[in-house]
Amino acid sequence: MVNEKKVLIAEDEEDISWAVSRCLVKSNFNFNVECVNNGDDAYELLQQEPFDLLISDVRMPKRDGFQLTRDALALLPDIKIIVMTAYSSPDVVNKIGALNGISLVEKPFELEQLKQLVFDTLNLSEDQEYRVTNSDIRAIVSRNCSRRKNMSLFVSGDEKNGAIYLEDGKVVHAVCGRLTGEVALKNILNWNNGKLSVGSGNNSVSRTIDRDWRTLLRHFA
Repeated sequence: MVNEKKVLIAEDEEDISWAVSRCLVKSNFNFNVECVNNGDDAYELLQQEPFDLLISDVRMPKRDGFQLTRDALALLPDIKIIVMTAYSSPDVVNKIGALNGISLVEKPFELEQLKQLVFDTLNLSEDQEYRVTNSDIRAIVSRNCSRRKNMSLFVSGDEKNGAIYLEDGKVVHAVCGRLTGEVALKNILNWNNGKLSVGSGNNSVSRTIDRDWRTLLRHFA
């Protein structure tokens, strides 16, 4: 999948891990997020597959955040790590500071604050432009409709420009040159390759597409 970033959240408070996961998944970037509620389960996952980012609480059952962080770095030296804590004592700050490249966020925090820290840690921008093929475009539409996202996908290539607009997981509008609606969507989905950038949702666009996105992707295959 194009430019996917794998994120592991280790947090024993499920409401926090759920909220952070949802915030990242609904952002204008392709995050693949896994959540566990203790350090041992987190380490087991880290052994099975590579992750780009670990977000870990300090106090957890079994392996705590300090041990998990040390073990994660030994296993995956290039992994980025953000530590969450409600107990930011000098001892905690010193322990985290002794581990190179670790970011600290204090609870309670705003989700947008943490999301920005994630983007900064991974050197990402929600306005980045990516090279894509027609299969990539279809996959991006499918994934973000399944996640009920509001977003705008801007695609350019072969001296053509197009845009696909999603609202609450529905494809509601597409434009390509003078074409609009399903005809424009079909044109964009069948480009061989191009560049894609992502913008926020736009509730002011005219609705020109009513059919379900699954039907459209099958019909335009």
